[in-house]
Amino acid sequence: MTAVADLAVWSGLGVVLVLIGHWGRRNAAGLTPPTLPADERHRREGVLRRGGAACQMVGLLFVGAGIVATVL
Repeated sequence: MTAVADLAVWSGLGVVLVLIGHWGRRNAAGLTPPTLPADERHRREGVLRRGGAACQMVGLLFVGAGIVATVL
């Protein structure tokens, strides 16, 4: 692949992952089932928020990989 294609693919995947992570963190309360007990619902919201943060971090790594692939 060319350097520009590497940058586009890696950065594109990274941006998509960051956006998915942002959406997941923002909508964690709405994604948990309302029928759960309050303590379990709160725990699952935290799990979803942490998962969204992890998704954002991986997305940033992908963007970084795209930049490194372009430079090298």
